[in-house]
Amino acid sequence: MILGFGIDLMDLRRLDEKKIERLQAKVLTDKEREQLSNISTLKRKKEFFSGRFCAREAFYKATGRGVRDFELNTIAVSTDENGKPSLDVPKEQLDYFFSVDCRVFLTITHDGEYTVAGVIVEGIE
Repeated sequence: MILGFGIDLMDLRRLDEKKIERLQAKVLTDKEREQLSNISTLKRKKEFFSGRFCAREAFYKATGRGVRDFELNTIAVSTDENGKPSLDVPKEQLDYFFSVDCRVFLTITHDGEYTVAGVIVEGIE
């Protein structure tokens, strides 16, 4: 059963190196910040940062409460060996927002100057 769905969109033209630098500690985990520091091009940095930001925003939209109860950097985006993203949400947060066990599905896409992330939260019966 679907418990929540969220989507977020970002225009990459709103990002520059200074804004990413200023926001990364608030948005990204330590591991993600390290990954970001290893990216050499600004275009790819924008895609990386915006994907992670949109994923978090989409998750909090899926909760129906928005971003107000937890810090953005308490959630992590990781990828498997094929590049498929997943959202690592602490059990404490899932329990806070949802009264049943659940799993979270994430997709991130980039097209031109835009990044979109979608999140589905599914209850496990």
